[in-house]
Amino acid sequence: MTNTQKALELINTFASGDTEKAVALLASCWLSGENDCQKYSSL
Repeated sequence: MTNTQKALELINTFASGDTEKAVALLASCWLSGENDCQKYSSL
């Protein structure tokens, strides 16, 4: 999955109100140690 796809998936969770999925996506990003995780924190 590209970074763009990841970002769109996260944005869609906020738009739909699916906060549990948003938390899971963010948690998996932080736990994986990806450097681009910080991009999500400003959304």
